[in-house]
Amino acid sequence: MTRTMPSVAGALAAATAAALLLAACGGSGGSGDKASSDTIPGVPTATSAPAPSGGSTAPGVQRPVITIPAGFTMAFDNWTPGDPVQSAILNDGRERLRSIHSAVLASDPGAASIAFYDTGNALLTDKTWVQGFKTNGLTITGSGRFYKPRVKVPKSDTATLSFCADESKGFAKNLGTGKIDRNAPTKNSYVLYNTKLQKNAQGVWQTTVAVTLRGACPIDPRGNVGTAYPAGAAGDPSCGVTYRRMTNGTPYPLKVSITWKISWSGSDGTINKPFPAGTFFKTTDVTVRELQAVNRSTNPTG
Repeated sequence: MTRTMPSVAGALAAATAAALLLAACGGSGGSGDKASSDTIPGVPTATSAPAPSGGSTAPGVQRPVITIPAGFTMAFDNWTPGDPVQSAILNDGRERLRSIHSAVLASDPGAASIAFYDTGNALLTDKTWVQGFKTNGLTITGSGRFYKPRVKVPKSDTATLSFCADESKGFAKNLGTGKIDRNAPTKNSYVLYNTKLQKNAQGVWQTTVAVTLRGACPIDPRGNVGTAYPAGAAGDPSCGVTYRRMTNGTPYPLKVSITWKISWSGSDGTINKPFPAGTFFKTTDVTVRELQAVNRSTNPTG
């Protein structure tokens, strides 16, 4: 288990599906994103989000109290739309994430809060994911950020929720030794989650299916992939190519390709049905020349 915080059932999900990045995680984040954090560093919390104004739960339904201890924080960017139905879906989707992470931190795969927000396949995979941490004597530390949520409601009692997760600052911690597995972040630290939800008789939007695709989400908060190259920057850019020898009459062929992984979702609640991947490429000739220069010291005594 290398990456620490596959935050839903990512590490143990039986199925992964290609997803249309522009549809599920499109748009820019930036400084305008509203973020909420579940904990204040160093202070344990025990909170349960109130039922949203859209009436997520029926009167008299008691929501579980979910505790996120100190040592791990969760931030949700832009999970507060104005639409009451979408707010209810996002609220229950957020509480599901909190319930699973809380269960990992408590080493409790049988936590009642998981069954409150999960059902069907999602319930099985999430319990198995939590059990995996317990069996291996692990917990999580650091932080997780969940951003760019997208909700679709094809029917009054069926919805899909897609979002991105930044797992680059979440790490596995050995409960016995206290050792933290601080792996360097990669593109796979940014995960696209696609979930299907069903509204139950109590009015709770329970997740029934969750599938993931690692490396499919934008890397920076503005939704950009790659690294902008400012003038005078040192080092190689993320997609840079370095030629160490000049061409001698014959140019170097440079081939650049881009692959789109695409899936579709239907109004019947179907999610992540893949289309064949589309790859586009172009080859161009690159001539590399050598420029010689003389460095002269500015020290008059040198």
